[in-house]
Amino acid sequence: MAQIILIESDPSLKDLLQINLMTYTGAEVIPRGGAREAIDFLKLLPSIDIVITTDRVGEEDTARILLEHVRDGDGGPVLVVLGDAPPHEKEEIVHIGDKAKWELAVRSCCRLLGIDAANMDSPPEPDYVPIPIGHFLSLDGAPCDIFARRRSSPTEFFFDKVLAAGGSFGKGTVEGIAKEGSENLYIPKGMEHYFTNFVSNHLVTELERKDLSAGERMRVMGEGHSIVSKDVFRFGFTTATIQLVESVLSSMMETVERIPKVNVLFAEVVNSKTGFLYQHAQMCCAVACACVRRTPLKDDGGVFGKLSFASFFQNVSLVEHEELARVTSQKALDGSGAGEELREKVLRHPLESGDLVKKYKDIPFGTDSLIRHHHGSPDGVGFSSDIGRLPELSRIFVLSSDLAHRFLAHGKGRPKGDRTSLIAAMRRRYSKTDARAAMRALEGVFSKERGGPL
Repeated sequence: MAQIILIESDPSLKDLLQINLMTYTGAEVIPRGGAREAIDFLKLLPSIDIVITTDRVGEEDTARILLEHVRDGDGGPVLVVLGDAPPHEKEEIVHIGDKAKWELAVRSCCRLLGIDAANMDSPPEPDYVPIPIGHFLSLDGAPCDIFARRRSSPTEFFFDKVLAAGGSFGKGTVEGIAKEGSENLYIPKGMEHYFTNFVSNHLVTELERKDLSAGERMRVMGEGHSIVSKDVFRFGFTTATIQLVESVLSSMMETVERIPKVNVLFAEVVNSKTGFLYQHAQMCCAVACACVRRTPLKDDGGVFGKLSFASFFQNVSLVEHEELARVTSQKALDGSGAGEELREKVLRHPLESGDLVKKYKDIPFGTDSLIRHHHGSPDGVGFSSDIGRLPELSRIFVLSSDLAHRFLAHGKGRPKGDRTSLIAAMRRRYSKTDARAAMRALEGVFSKERGGPL
């Protein structure tokens, strides 16, 4: 989904622009109060496509500040300025001097996003649909024409066919396009379902290969996780999606069994060519399973399938907002720069993710509850460290999810012995008596006897 930041101090014009941009572009419109708020958000989500801004907000020279920020970046968003424009080069910005002609801003955004907006009386259909470029890395070809979106000027794009349907990618074609800074390739509108089934079937075949290296297997699992997470919103749980879910979950559990020492698995995951959401899911699954093996809960025959399924889908409703999936506390949310709509989405995502997976035909019983509880809140809304009200399995899942978050927040090159500080921080957060059993299981997993420092 395309994303547009909107800065307009006139409430009536802002509402008018927001409604029409959402209607005619299908993009997510993110209102910001001024240049500084917008820049903070761009640092959080640098993949924003367009920034529409009024010339000034109060005493702030908003358009000028944003233009300087875009100039300092590398291929940043297109800047659309309403009102008086700051000094600029030809085609450096899209300038609409008369704010009364707000329709021109909507038409400009449609054009930039590859949408035909000739008839503003009815919502247009996009000509091209973005697909994350990572989905193409393991493909030799594709079932439909594939396009790259390229700039012809700072404010103009064109769609360049890079592969004809049924053709083969030349060696390094996708890697070359990725090096240009492109995050997506594009397929014609109407081909999404067909393309998704094609990629899903390809990934299932890859995971069945016995000669696939551990690194390549993890990359394919990460790609499968991404495909599933995005497509359940568009198409629901189709036959191809379910088949891919089962293949990835099976491979996740095989990885946990292949690398029983959690610290060793963490090192392999964090160094893999996969995204945050998959890495968190795999780590959470490994920790939760290791903790449960130290408790009587292990005697429940379906518990490990339940944990792997919950790990896989816990953040599915935030798949379009991966950076916000890293937020695990109210304090972090308050400092994220997210607007009211996105803040509400973060707060409610455990509930929404839990409700979504109930549509899966063979979901392990109780999995939706684990997902709803994964930020500690019994009702799936907000954050809580008081996990004593939750069932014991949910408590373990909360701790496992949190530990995976904390590990990934440090990234690569973690200081030696940092395991102690991570466990100590979690002990402080979950200090209530009712959390002690789950905390002991977690500490036992990372004791020196079990596998050494993280």
